[in-house]
Amino acid sequence: MRLRNTPRLLAGTALAAICLPCICFAQADGGWRGGWGPAPYVWKNVQIVGGGFITGIEFHPTEPGLVYVRTDIGGSYRWDTRRARWLPLNDDTSPERWNELGVESIALDPTNPDVIYEAVGEYTESWAPDGAILRSRDRGRHWHRTPMPIQMGSNEEDRYSGERLVVDPAAPNVLYFGSRENGLWVSRDQARTWSQVSSFPVTGPVPNSEGLSDGVIFVKFGPPLPGSKYPTIFAGVSALAGNLYFSTDDGASWQSVPGAPSGVTPTNAALSSDGSLYVTYSYLPGPNSVGSGLGAVYKYDLATGVWTNITPAGAYDDTGPLWYGFANVVVDPEHPQTLMVTTMDDWWPGDNLYRSLDGGATWKSVASVPGYRRGSLSATRARPSAGGWGRWRWIRSTPIMSCTGPAPRSGRPTT
Repeated sequence: MRLRNTPRLLAGTALAAICLPCICFAQADGGWRGGWGPAPYVWKNVQIVGGGFITGIEFHPTEPGLVYVRTDIGGSYRWDTRRARWLPLNDDTSPERWNELGVESIALDPTNPDVIYEAVGEYTESWAPDGAILRSRDRGRHWHRTPMPIQMGSNEEDRYSGERLVVDPAAPNVLYFGSRENGLWVSRDQARTWSQVSSFPVTGPVPNSEGLSDGVIFVKFGPPLPGSKYPTIFAGVSALAGNLYFSTDDGASWQSVPGAPSGVTPTNAALSSDGSLYVTYSYLPGPNSVGSGLGAVYKYDLATGVWTNITPAGAYDDTGPLWYGFANVVVDPEHPQTLMVTTMDDWWPGDNLYRSLDGGATWKSVASVPGYRRGSLSATRARPSAGGWGRWRWIRSTPIMSCTGPAPRSGRPTT
């Protein structure tokens, strides 16, 4: 056996003989000594690019190009439009606070583009430390930390839901945070201090069929309802019933949204400027398991109180219960009838994105795994045409990334 390895050993020795002089001649002052003449070192940071899964993207509502992403275990990033790159915002997290590299949620102040808040903490296990709320007034360059008496779970189920952390657009000193096991929390001093909202119907864990609690998964601010001077606050809970609440009195009292779907769990929601609340559903929150699937998308008219099932039909003209869930929904802030939803755990033929230009009445498949059929779909019947991967170019007219090429620099979404 040693004879067989001899050529490798000799080759390695020869290579070391060639390389080691280069190492030995290196100078601390950045120069070289030897037969090659001076050649100064150029030191740069090693580009790790990113860590963890991207679990959320946040755009500032008033400043184009100001975009943040959060990850489950790798901190958060801000898009630098000038250099066309993502800037890490949590690299100064100490090893002792490893748990805080997981970003559970991001909140942006709609009245001040420089202000950003983050809820950080990776696990709700017995061995994990409590989480914290970070606040910055310079876009994440520097942070102030408020330790929280509760745990967070950026690397647990339902990690893509949200946002759990939100700023009141009418009173930006007020923030709400939806926790996994301790109900709803509020701060009225720009995240310096926090207290539990005792009037909220859910104050403790809400275990699902797997024994896990994902708690209050999103908080949304909508327009005031007739007779109220305060914005309407919506809060979703990861539960099969009693899973959607609203408040019209600045969080003093809460009621269930009448007629909300039951037997499925909300996963995400979006409010449109024309007064509709869109909610995605699954039996289990995922992403590791959606249980029976039962994916659905519903539209709630704030003016009439009417719920409408607008679930896109699947790739096989499915009219019965779906075996997968829906993970997210977003609405174009300038075109309230334009929305997109994404499936979750559609193990065959693969997860997909759907876009509607008419408030969910009809859908078009716009991106999928190779081989997935795409084309025009109605909410109840699919008529797909052949196609492959879609190409991501713009999200809310902001250049960030493309799935098949570099980030674009101009243009608008196409239909």
